[in-house]
Amino acid sequence: MKICILSTVDLSRMTMLSLYTNYFEKNKIKYDIICANKYDDNYLETANKIYEFDAKKTINSNVFAKLAHFWKMRNFAKKIIDNNKYDYIIVWNQVTAFIFSDILIKQYRKKYCINVRDYHYDDNPLIKYRITPAIREADFNTVSSEAFKKFLPDGEYLTIHSLNKKMLNQLEPRNHYRSVNEKINILNIGQIRWPENIFPMIEELKNDSRYIMTFVGQGSHVIEEYIKGRHIENVIVHGRFEPIETIKYLKDADILFNLYGTGNLHVDTALSIKLYYAIYLNIPILTYNGTYIGEVSNTLGIGYCISKNSFEGLADNLHNWYHTRDINYIKETCSNFIEEIEQSHEKLYRRLDEILAKS
Repeated sequence: MKICILSTVDLSRMTMLSLYTNYFEKNKIKYDIICANKYDDNYLETANKIYEFDAKKTINSNVFAKLAHFWKMRNFAKKIIDNNKYDYIIVWNQVTAFIFSDILIKQYRKKYCINVRDYHYDDNPLIKYRITPAIREADFNTVSSEAFKKFLPDGEYLTIHSLNKKMLNQLEPRNHYRSVNEKINILNIGQIRWPENIFPMIEELKNDSRYIMTFVGQGSHVIEEYIKGRHIENVIVHGRFEPIETIKYLKDADILFNLYGTGNLHVDTALSIKLYYAIYLNIPILTYNGTYIGEVSNTLGIGYCISKNSFEGLADNLHNWYHTRDINYIKETCSNFIEEIEQSHEKLYRRLDEILAKS
């Protein structure tokens, strides 16, 4: 059986790709990847072949420029698909499904699945016009958040949670939190977006001896620029990092930062990978009220939810809240949720088993 993973993003942005690649490796199935190349770091030892489309020009582009550039990817990828005559295609995100919709429907009806990772203007009439038939003609679709179903067309969806236990197994889940006299490290790991949600926290916690704020990821230069000249001593900034370094930063995290805004489907419905880091580690996560991630994390006892533009008093309130957490309760709720996560992965594997059985 010949499998293709088709994506308009680079490998480093393909969160939970390992769910599929581990399955293929275990079942000795060869697979190719057609993807974007932004940083010249696409490498996966188990892939049969990686076909890269040069996307370096899109690094600082707006969404429309990116869409126009990736539209050129159609011809690049179509030639590869036609030459290799794949048996099945895994379509990574809705942008990819949008761009390749007609090709998928005409040539691979019921022989592809779409992995919905985020909100990509799916309720826009033009996008919906192309996405809807692609979703309905797919073999099945996966979503990383139940809340995505609010804006997606009718279709079969498997909810696949984004916990990479194989990677996180290198870390020890917390059995206790920092003592009252120890510094609390708030970590923002991943691409720095919407810094307007970061700056108010920095202002509230700056030079507070109880806190360290660590920012790691592409775009962190905006944080460096912000603190420059403000004499802020408790902010640590690192630039872009390799995925393998994730463990290094999570090891020292006490609270994870996940304040991205509210009031739009993109941030209101997503369950970020940071939530799963927090669940595995039994540590708190900062979220906004009115978001689905806030609802889920609050249910588990790890969510510190605030209203947007309500950072006043954060230093004392967060410190008091952190030191009144019941770690045993949190360990139990997070452990139960991890069981639910693993069941979602098993559902995917059973579906892939069915595809393999047909070949």
